[in-house]
Amino acid sequence: MPDELRDMRHQVSKKSRDRMNSTTSQHKHVDMSDIQQYLYEVDKNKTAAKDVAQNSARKLESKELKLINLITDLEPYINAKDDAGRRSNSIAYLADVLDAVSPRVLSGQERRLLVDFILNRLESDTEGIGSSARALLALERLGKWDSTLAQRVLQTFVDYANPLKQFKLQSERYAILQLIDLLMARYRTALQSLHDSDQNLLPSFIALFEGEKDPRNLMIVFSVLQVPLAEWDVHAYAQDLFDAVFNYFPITFKPPPDDPYGITAQDLKDRLKGCIAASGECAPYAFPALLDKLDSTAMNTKRDVLHTIQACVVSYEPKTVNLYSVTLWDALKFEILAAQEEDLVNGALKALALIATAFSTGMDGPLTAYLRPIVKECNEHLEDAPTTQSRAAGRILHAVSSAAPVVADRIVKGILPTLFTLFKSSESIAKRRGLIEVLNEILKAYIDMHASGDALVLEGLKSHSSDALEVMLRAAVSAPKAEVSFRLASLNGLVQLTAIPKLLSEEEVERTVDAVTDMVLREHITGHGDIRAEAIAALTEMAHTIPQTVRSKAIPAMMVDLPDSPSDDTSYKATLEALARLSTETEIFDTIV
Repeated sequence: MPDELRDMRHQVSKKSRDRMNSTTSQHKHVDMSDIQQYLYEVDKNKTAAKDVAQNSARKLESKELKLINLITDLEPYINAKDDAGRRSNSIAYLADVLDAVSPRVLSGQERRLLVDFILNRLESDTEGIGSSARALLALERLGKWDSTLAQRVLQTFVDYANPLKQFKLQSERYAILQLIDLLMARYRTALQSLHDSDQNLLPSFIALFEGEKDPRNLMIVFSVLQVPLAEWDVHAYAQDLFDAVFNYFPITFKPPPDDPYGITAQDLKDRLKGCIAASGECAPYAFPALLDKLDSTAMNTKRDVLHTIQACVVSYEPKTVNLYSVTLWDALKFEILAAQEEDLVNGALKALALIATAFSTGMDGPLTAYLRPIVKECNEHLEDAPTTQSRAAGRILHAVSSAAPVVADRIVKGILPTLFTLFKSSESIAKRRGLIEVLNEILKAYIDMHASGDALVLEGLKSHSSDALEVMLRAAVSAPKAEVSFRLASLNGLVQLTAIPKLLSEEEVERTVDAVTDMVLREHITGHGDIRAEAIAALTEMAHTIPQTVRSKAIPAMMVDLPDSPSDDTSYKATLEALARLSTETEIFDTIV
């Protein structure tokens, strides 16, 4: 017991102390009776024991009981050397009383003395350590600590409760973790200062949580460890910190039926992911370890790896990501080319796009180094189009181009020269279709960025826009009518070319609308090869992006095609259908009406 509390005890008269030590039925001290009753009830009826503690708290508030008397009367039980259970239950009584006490009942000095009392006790006796943590939580709730006291609380638990797994009860470890979590949340600066002044703190702090397995506890452990990872200088112990959290990867958890705590496997995965991604100091360990796990045959493990890589790329500094960007590309591309599961493909594509995004602002060198192997490999796959790999290359190019306008411009400059050379040198319609499908993926990236409000960089695309338009117009209009997939791919490309603002000249946009309108009005094919419905759908999409041109070019042509008076002729049915579809656009509707 600290000197201050001993002084408080000495204020109690000898007669009063004699009565405190008496266990006869004539004992007059209500607080002693409360502790005896609490110890009697706690192992049989915890609710009744709580009621006793709350009664003691009310007596403290009403001044019927003084704190010094409560502590003095508690001493014989809290120091029962041969009865660990009694010592534990005695500190539980103190914790329950403090938890029930209202603010302003205890003075600042009294709260400080109680903190000292609890911490001093822990240095020689950790029995009931969970209750000690609960008592400290209650005291902090009653009044904020200063930095020195917060540091001492953490240091005491690091020194005397290490590792926590020595305490077999989950509830005890949980209370300690709640206390440490509170310290991390409310005394960040103080604890960081403690770390800065004592380089031995962090390894002991890491060891404190070793071997924890309970899901509720792990939720706190991951949150606690994320603070030093994100905010402290952990360079010297980065691998130790990483190992401490990565030991749990991939984390699996199936909550029991009717789980009252509501913790899900995804909650744990998200917390663990946050730890791994919290510090770029972990990158030398995180990326190799994650990529090693990516080779797993378990699909769930692969998913967790991809999500964690994404988080790391977003969280780490771009200069750190740059060190691993090509290595990441080499590993992630196989998840796309192999295409085991669609969500795995999407996860890998997203990771590749995030890397490009990281380099898109002021990092010309890293962006060039990252895109070089991507462009090279995708160009190689285009040579064999159409294949599964060429389609995968198109998806890769779309994802990476969507990262930022400057990235899309780089991709276009690296891919389109090869694409058009291959197109012009091949007589295979299948190959040409495959190449146009890849081009459409790139164009879609521009449309997606425009829809998101990005200012497009059109330098590279403009230099090839005329080639793209000619290729697609020729395919859509002049290709054999039986080559439906080829014509539809080109029709889709025309829609996308006209949707990119300021890419085509006004004359080129008008040519495109005229060509698609002619497909609606002039093609009279029944069965295979009839793509008038798709052409009508294309005009309708164009009416969203270039309404003026559709209104001035397509509508007059369609109106001329209609007979002057009603007739049984069904040849203009497609024209009426097109006008009906187009009239859903407000600007077009006004013109038609």
